[in-house]
Order: sequence, then structure tokens, then C-alpha cells
Amino acid sequence: MAGAFQTIVETVKDPACGGAADFNFHLSIVEAAHSPTLLSVYVAIGKLLEQSHMERRHKIENIPSINRYLIDHHGRYLPRFRRGTRIARKSF
Repeated sequence: MAGAFQTIVETVKDPACGGAADFNFHLSIVEAAHSPTLLSVYVAIGKLLEQSHMERRHKIENIPSINRYLIDHHGRYLPRFRRGTRIARKSF
């Protein structure tokens, strides 16, 4: 997961590569769940999800401070995964 996050950092200015890195980061989270069912669903819709990540990156690439937000937003979860802390879903 740390490697996937580092790839997000390295590709944050490139919507296509950054979108792929974002997809892979989320895939690493799914893999860390050790749920064969969740993984099979994620893989089954993987191409759609990866395309969605890339399209979103293209739409937001000109928003001021978006790169810092993307790095901070993804990075804040790493310590929790290292500790094995359960992450509650926020309602928006």
C-alpha cells in the first residue's frame, strides 16, 4: 500500500498515470481486506473503476491545490492501515 501511495505522489500531475495509481492504491486496500468476495467484485469492475479514476483526474486537474489534496487525502489512511485501525466511512 505504501508503494501504491508513493506512485500517487509521483504521478499526481499526470491525470492518466495518476488515475491508474489511484486505482492501484484502492486495489491495495481491497487486497488488504483479505476478502475473496470483495476482491472478485473489484476485479470484475476494475476496468470501469480505473477509467473512472482517470476521467475524474482529467476533470479536476486545473483545480487549485488539488494535487496537495489528493496526496494528503490518500496519505492520511496509511498510518491507520499500518496499525490495523478500522476506518469508519464518513457520510457526506
